[in-house]
Amino acid sequence: PGLFDIIYTGFCIESVASSSEEYKLFMKRVFNLLKPNGYLMMLASQECTWYTVNGIKYQSYPITVEEVLTTLRELGFTLHYVESVKKKYENGVTYYNDKKAESFYIVQKNI
Repeated sequence: PGLFDIIYTGFCIESVASSSEEYKLFMKRVFNLLKPNGYLMMLASQECTWYTVNGIKYQSYPITVEEVLTTLRELGFTLHYVESVKKKYENGVTYYNDKKAESFYIVQKNI
């Protein structure tokens, strides 16, 4: 497969993983798609067990910031930026979930 200089993912990895092992496996696949010194920019839900889209409920792996950071370091990423923002629920949203926060990461592959 082709390798990429930059990969962006938003709310994807935790949405398809059902366990810590699956999360790490999917993150390793992302790592392997990056060129040496490539960047991963990732937006992730924190501690989210479910979300809905158009009234359909889906499960989510409730990842924590600490687990994301540990996984990234174990894979060989260098952390350049992380920011977490607590979720504020507002009236009138058509999309619901139980996430506690959203976090944004910028990391670089160390190879």
